[in-house]
Order: sequence, then C-alpha cells, then structure tokens
Amino acid sequence: MTAGSAALDRTSAPAASTRMISTLTGALMALWIGVIPFIDLAQRPKIGIGIKAFSQSREVSPALAAALLMVVLAGAIPPLVAALGSSLDFRRAKYFAFGILGLCLSIPLSYLALYDLRDAAYVAIVYYVFVCMILLISADVDSEILLRSFFTSLVLVNCASMIAVLIDHDFAWGRLMGRTAPNYWGAIAQTTLIAVIAMRGWLFRGGAIALSLYVLSCTQSRGSMLALVVAYAGVAGILFFAVRGKAWLWLALGLMVLVAVIVSGDYVTNDLMMLSDPLRGVGSGATGRAHAWAETWDLFAAHPWVGVGYRQHEQYLLSDSSAHNGYLATLAETGIFGFMAYIVFIFGALGLACAKVLRKPTAPRVACMAFLLAYIFTGLVERVGLNTGNLYSLVLIVAAALAWRIDGDAAAAPPAASSPLGVPRALAP
Repeated sequence: MTAGSAALDRTSAPAASTRMISTLTGALMALWIGVIPFIDLAQRPKIGIGIKAFSQSREVSPALAAALLMVVLAGAIPPLVAALGSSLDFRRAKYFAFGILGLCLSIPLSYLALYDLRDAAYVAIVYYVFVCMILLISADVDSEILLRSFFTSLVLVNCASMIAVLIDHDFAWGRLMGRTAPNYWGAIAQTTLIAVIAMRGWLFRGGAIALSLYVLSCTQSRGSMLALVVAYAGVAGILFFAVRGKAWLWLALGLMVLVAVIVSGDYVTNDLMMLSDPLRGVGSGATGRAHAWAETWDLFAAHPWVGVGYRQHEQYLLSDSSAHNGYLATLAETGIFGFMAYIVFIFGALGLACAKVLRKPTAPRVACMAFLLAYIFTGLVERVGLNTGNLYSLVLIVAAALAWRIDGDAAAAPPAASSPLGVPRALAP
C-alpha cells in the first residue's frame, strides 16, 4: 500500500465517531432524496380514469417547482454533516472530478445554439449537486457504512411512499399512475428491490420485497422489470467470480429460475409483459417509442456537436412527451461531446464499482454496482440520464460519486471469506 492510500485508509477499522458520522450521513442522504415522491403526490393532481396517453406532458406548478428546488438545495446538509464531523481530503474526489469534467463543460456549451438566460438555472443546479457530492466523498467517512445506511434508509422511505401511493389509488387503464407516470413508480420499486441487497435482517427485507414487487406489477413497468433482471444477473455474475469453487450452486439457481419462467410463461408474456397486447405488445413500435426515437435522432442530426440544450429536447418532439431513451436524449440535448462525457461518467462509475466488488464483495458495494447496472439498462427504454429533479436520477449521482471515490482499502483488501453455501459472508444477512 502506498503512503497516499494508507493516509486515506479509514475503512479497515473505523473509529466509533467515523461509524456514527457515516451512518448519519447515509440516512440523511436517503431522507433528502426520498422526500421527492411525497412532494409529487402532494402537489400533482390525479390523472384520472379517462386519460389514455400515459406519456402525456404534465405542467409543473410554481408550488411544485419551488418545493423541488428547496429539496435540491437541502442536498448540502448531509455532506456538511459529514464534513463538519470529520476531516476533508479532496484527493478522495479526484477521480470523480475527472468523471464529471466533460459534463461540466458540455452542459453550458449545449445552450450556445439556442440560448435563454433562464437555462442558466439548469447549469447552476447541476453544478451545485456536483459540488455537494465532491464535499461528501472528500469527507473522512466509511464508504461501506455510508452505503449500507443510505440504501437501508432508502428502502424504508421508499416503502412509505409506495404505501402512500397505493392508498392514493390513482390508476388509469389498469396501471398505477401515482399522479405522475407508471414508470416513475416502477423505478422507485426497482430501486428498492436493489437497495434491499444492502439491508440486514430477512424480516424487513421480505416485507420490502413483497411491497415493491406488488407496486411493480401494478405499474406494469416493463423497463424496470427487465432492468431488475439485468441487475441481478450482474450480481450473480460477480458472485460467481467471487466464490469460484461454488459454480454448481449458481448453475442450480439459474436452472431453477429458468424452470420458473417456463412454467409461468403465459403469465409472463401475456399478463405481465403484455407482449400480445395490440397497443403495448410486439408490433407496437415499442409502445410508440419508435417514433420518438426517430424524432430524437433527427434532432441530434440537426445539432450534432453541442445539441439543443440540456433538458430541452422535449420541446421539439411532436410524437411523444420525451425521447424514452436516455442516450438518444443526451445526444440530442448535449451533442456528441456531451454524450461522450455522459458515457465516461456512468460507465466509468460502473467499471469502478465492479472493480471494488471484485476486490471486496460486500453487500453495500454489490447494491451500488447493481443499481448502476440497472440504471444504464433503463436508459435504453426510458428518458433517464443526468437529472436532478427525481429520486431515481439523484440515487444515480450518489451511487456514481461513491463508486468514483478513492477508498484506500479497495486495493489492499483480502478476498472475502465464504459461507458454507459459497456466498461471501459479507453478503449474508
């Protein structure tokens, strides 16, 4: 271990004060992000039974905009708690600073073609959130403890919001709308089903899993379902390399899942995935998304270098309210430069998260990696990219920042011990 990494190594045997600050900071981060769905429930009107256009554009009221802005501004509280309760070393954030450099340059450049002074607010908010993340990961906190506290608290807050949306009972055409959109709540359920990996205790895990699966089925959010499968496949792959000698165990589990899918094939294809539905099934152009994808690509082709402006592509679409593809939306909004910067940011975070898991496969690290993998996949079918106004995207920024963070113990940690079943003991409940 080098002298520099030794100076940063606080996670092998964290002091009581470090554990307390890390736990408190993680919980505050979850509360900060988790309040957003409650604001949407309180400030948005019910959509109603007669609405057919699930992807309809919804106006943001001044009260809702002000509430969301206050939430974003409150994002400085958890990092300040961590900074005031410990020392700061900005060397921990140097990789993250490199990862966001291209984004910090391309976002303001994207407004050159169609400049509006009001667009400066988007730039300022993104910069503000990035500064908060730099402060957070520069603090002398234990990443493992912070991640576990963050994901555990997020599960609890998300469960409360999912119970609230079920009580509110805003359904349209058989899908849970929740005053926003089915995919909005599908993403929350998906996030919860990944965050439970970091929890301790099967009782709370079981309840959160059951509630999240029910909400996910009510939303019929197929993108979130598929992303969840991809995330857990990634977890299985990581554990396969971590336990190596127990390959038979994961092969048996894979066969069990395959048999379960085959047995329930008709339910999965027709009732859950609705592949035979004329409006949402095979032949529907990905539920109409194909037209939005074509429009967004044409928008990028017309402004290939710097785009039409960060968070602006929706104004130019005629067939739908958004691109329903985070990568196409990023291309159209920030051009090729912004797109490459986003790819570096998110895939760099995934690569570093995977490397940390391979070195030390703890539950919080696995959950972080799984979420990044799910988010990357969801971007193929939903407009999720770099955003600061919803829970799903803010969790991404937190997870990516912690993945980019330099943890002194990562390179020096010994392989994790395995339980008799071959599962790393750090992942056992």
